[in-house]
Amino acid sequence: MNKFLPIILSLLVSSIFFNIPAKAENNLNILSSSGTASIYAEPDTAIFSFAIETENKFLTQALQENTNKAQKVMFEIKKLIGKDDSIKTTGFNVNPIYNYDNKERKSILSGYRVTNRISVKTKKLSDAGKIIDTAIKNGANKADDLDFMIENKEKYSSKLLKTASEQAKQKAYATAEALGLCIKGINRVSTMFSDETISPYYRGTFSSMEMKGSSDGATPPIEAGEVKLNATVSVDFIIENLK
Repeated sequence: MNKFLPIILSLLVSSIFFNIPAKAENNLNILSSSGTASIYAEPDTAIFSFAIETENKFLTQALQENTNKAQKVMFEIKKLIGKDDSIKTTGFNVNPIYNYDNKERKSILSGYRVTNRISVKTKKLSDAGKIIDTAIKNGANKADDLDFMIENKEKYSSKLLKTASEQAKQKAYATAEALGLCIKGINRVSTMFSDETISPYYRGTFSSMEMKGSSDGATPPIEAGEVKLNATVSVDFIIENLK
């Protein structure tokens, strides 16, 4: 993974809504405009979760086995993550297991299933594969999810919102000038900010590790990809006819 990826700013086509005939409830004529901006950047945080699932005829034994494995997984992962990273239990379930007895024609209790879900949040993206492999080797038998994100969105949000706002303003003024209108002020502004992973890890690699760790000592390749941050600004401009 490159330490730095070029940040590409792209402006998307904004939409303009013109509605002079219908006045707003406060008797204002409104010209609505929106601007959108996006940026591609390298993620700074990985969040992934595992499940430790144990089954036994006796509940106490199923619980004890699960507790032992969970403690081992958390102990080993704490050796790999940074001091500002975190690992925690996010779910714990105990469910009875029933098997249908054809002879008795009813479901018979055959044991218990205990599930312990653990979530890891880390800034050490280069060690994602090692952390996953360590979890599997020490007792985690289900790989639930893996997400990459940008935690410090404020680093980009101001620039995106400014660009989207300028675009909405330029489109509105251009439309008003072409139609012989004058923009007198702003009635309402709304903003929206979102993010999405564009090139995520290879999901097959993560899910195929279920129930087993790497046998040759090599950690699985995990590609963080890119995160796309989007900002949309919608503005209702107050307009009047030119005199």
